Amino acid sequence: MKSVKRKWAGRISLPLLLIVLFAALFLAWPGTGMSAWAADDDVEINKVNNIYYDGDGNRIVMEGATLNLGPAGAVYHDGVVSASWRSGNSSVIRISGASNGLYCTAVAVGTGVCTVTATTDSVYVLDGLIWDYKTMESPHKFRVVPELQSIVLNDRELSLALNGTAKLSYQCVPSDPYTSALAEVAFASSDTSVATVDEEGNVRGIRYGTATITARSADGKQAVCTVTVERPKVTDVRLNKTKATLNAGATLQLAGTVLPVSADEEIAWSSSNTSVASVSASGKVTAKKGGTAEITAKAGSVTAKCTVTVRKAPSSVKFGSGSVTITEGSSKTLKAVLSPSGSKTSLTWKSSNPKVAQVSDSGKVTAKARGTATITATTTNGKKASCKVTVKAPSPKSIKLSSKTLKLETGGKKRLTYTFSPENAQGKVTWKSSKPSVASVNSKGLITAKSVGKTTITARVSSKVTARCTVTVAKKPSSIKLKKTSLTLKRGSTAKLSYSFSPSNSYATVKWSSSSKAVTVKSDGTIAAKAIGRAKITVRTSNGKKASCTVKVTAPDAKSMKLKTASAVVEKGKTLKLSYTLSPSDAVGRVKWSTSNKKVAIVSSSGKVTAKAVGTATITAKISSKVYAKCKITVPVHATGISIADSPRYVAAGDSLSLTAKITPSNAVEKAKWTSSNPSVASVDSNGKVTGKKAGTVTIQAAAGKYKASCTVQVTPGLWLDISEGLISLGSRNKVSQYATRNGVYGAETYTYDPAVGITIVQSKKGYSNDLQVSQQFDKNAGENMRITLNGVTINQILIWSNDKVTLECMEGTSNTITDGIIYHCEDDAGSLSITGKGSLNVNNDDNAAIRAQRNLLISCSNVTAKTTDSASPVIGCRIIFSSDKDRTVENITIQAGSKVKAIGGCKAVGASGGNTTEKNIQIASGALSYSN
Repeated sequence: MKSVKRKWAGRISLPLLLIVLFAALFLAWPGTGMSAWAADDDVEINKVNNIYYDGDGNRIVMEGATLNLGPAGAVYHDGVVSASWRSGNSSVIRISGASNGLYCTAVAVGTGVCTVTATTDSVYVLDGLIWDYKTMESPHKFRVVPELQSIVLNDRELSLALNGTAKLSYQCVPSDPYTSALAEVAFASSDTSVATVDEEGNVRGIRYGTATITARSADGKQAVCTVTVERPKVTDVRLNKTKATLNAGATLQLAGTVLPVSADEEIAWSSSNTSVASVSASGKVTAKKGGTAEITAKAGSVTAKCTVTVRKAPSSVKFGSGSVTITEGSSKTLKAVLSPSGSKTSLTWKSSNPKVAQVSDSGKVTAKARGTATITATTTNGKKASCKVTVKAPSPKSIKLSSKTLKLETGGKKRLTYTFSPENAQGKVTWKSSKPSVASVNSKGLITAKSVGKTTITARVSSKVTARCTVTVAKKPSSIKLKKTSLTLKRGSTAKLSYSFSPSNSYATVKWSSSSKAVTVKSDGTIAAKAIGRAKITVRTSNGKKASCTVKVTAPDAKSMKLKTASAVVEKGKTLKLSYTLSPSDAVGRVKWSTSNKKVAIVSSSGKVTAKAVGTATITAKISSKVYAKCKITVPVHATGISIADSPRYVAAGDSLSLTAKITPSNAVEKAKWTSSNPSVASVDSNGKVTGKKAGTVTIQAAAGKYKASCTVQVTPGLWLDISEGLISLGSRNKVSQYATRNGVYGAETYTYDPAVGITIVQSKKGYSNDLQVSQQFDKNAGENMRITLNGVTINQILIWSNDKVTLECMEGTSNTITDGIIYHCEDDAGSLSITGKGSLNVNNDDNAAIRAQRNLLISCSNVTAKTTDSASPVIGCRIIFSSDKDRTVENITIQAGSKVKAIGGCKAVGASGGNTTEKNIQIASGALSYSN
């Protein structure tokens, strides 16, 4: 018979199938990968899938091993299948168990090379296709090597430094290289926190302590080595100081370094004379009294020393003066004198009032503010000296008066004020007038005008620090006059009123007043319009003369305006009154109304809009070129009808489709409003996008005003294919099971099959579909007609087993591709495969018929393209495959296709040789077809 290639997680041809079944005789080879090496004495050993072979291809096993022999992988058969097993040398390998079908048990009983042979003449079925082949004999060779007795390590004890390394090696007994390879010795540490070991036997010390390194074979034989990680000994101790001189009471921190650092030893400190200098456990030295002491640091048996000399402490301390005076902002260094003259000490300085005077560690006093403070110096042995510090203000460098010139009426008074530089300076000021008869000045700077004329007022601190002011005294006016007697202001604005005296050389002080809060006035005559209304502004002289100005405050101009309605829909013949607001809220302005299109809408002078015809117009309310507002008026067109455009009405659960509503006329103001009769089955959004939730049927409605349209959408239980390569099998009486493989690992999920809904195969959303094999398998005698819907997919193959009517439907508007053909198996004349739908289907097969059917093939889908590179096979046809050398009858085969189906072959019966084939009732029901057998 002609071999037929099928995909089952990859292509398996007949020759390859036989190799898999008979060349691979061992069940459950663990692991993956292959390695090869030359062992001792240049013996070649190869490792394939964790099984060892010698250079001649003999599988290596140890003496005493039990072998379970049989084919690797899944095997399906339709009859009694058995194999006969025999050993070429029973002293090396003995068949110990009776043959059970394809399998047997053997025992390696002695060393040497032996061949085991399996002979079979049975029939196998793989992947639903029946294979016939003749009797085969398959020899396989073994090398049996001596059993491992023990393991010996090169060291039984190791001593390592921290982070030190050593190499452990082992020898197998017996030392046969094949035995050593099969032993698969592995190293392990009893405590990896102390010592680690890698697969090559390299040991590393991690932490001080002891650990056991074990070399263990696959069958449990072992050898051990005790590893001790030891601390290194101290070789040196180094101090940061070996000599030091201290004052009594002073301290010194010594620091020691232990070498090597990895010795990790603590330092012990001691003093040769604790009455002179003591030392703490941390190395801090304290000077007690004059003399010499030796400080010792010891780690392990190694020591280091520092000689400390302590100076004699003073008996007293004093300052040269008991008090000093300092100007604010300056500084002075105080000097302390020790007694007796040869004594030494460090001093601690302190101020009783740091806000007045601060003192540094060297005795420098800085004056901060006026006042007094006591500065104290204290020796290390507690002797003290004090100095009173008085901080005074600085003298002025300059003086400045509040006015350089003044004008007064006779009898008037004015006080001058002054400031010093620097600001914190202090000094006594004396005042003097050059002409006291014109104007006098008292000790506080108060000037009194006496007669008409001029005089100079001088403020004096010293000969170098003076300031002057020129004072003019004029007679009082006979009258006062405002430049404006009436004024109009808009709210929020300001103005300044000016006045004049009569006679013009007269002078008087004035006061301003307002009759209303609507207008305020300042002392310089500046008025501000606060509120709409009127106010009388009055100016009065010191001798009772006055003048007035009437101020009227009006509403402000509008800065912006806003229509309360920015856009509106107004039915033809209807009206709309527009209103507006101005900013500021009390602003005024004359509003002019206009329309951009009088044919659509007109507007009155009061803002009343009247809709005239269908269309749009812009209404503008305008006060000025910068102050205006607009409103868009739409006179609408209403919908007169709505329909839903034709589109696929199927969607898989979890998938979506888009519906389009057509509203008449197209410029109608209404928009389609979408609703679903059952959102739990399928929901629809505002754009007509339908999302399948679960299997079922819903009505989707689109409404435009009072008009409505609806359509029925069927939701199918979509199976989302998210595996990169594998098998999916669907079938059984009431359930649909999904089987999938990834890297040889199988998993399964079960879905309830609803004949009214069927199954929809949808494209993977995760990008795995390009290399995906899908098999649709329905159990025989399921008793239900099956429907499979293709919703725009690309898959490798569809394989169907069913005695019922199976429909393969291509959804409208979708393009579907099957890259390795469609196969339909059926054992009942009532069964059929129908390819239907308004979508397109492209079926390819590189080496066989693109579409193969064992019974009735009905194609009503007019857009089916089938292609094969094997010109001897029909592109679309029926193919019956038999499994035994018996007579067979091919009958009741009908091929039916539409006129646009591009290529159809005929029926081809294929079976084992030796039987007769009888063909009955094979016909082409329709289509421009040719029949070939």
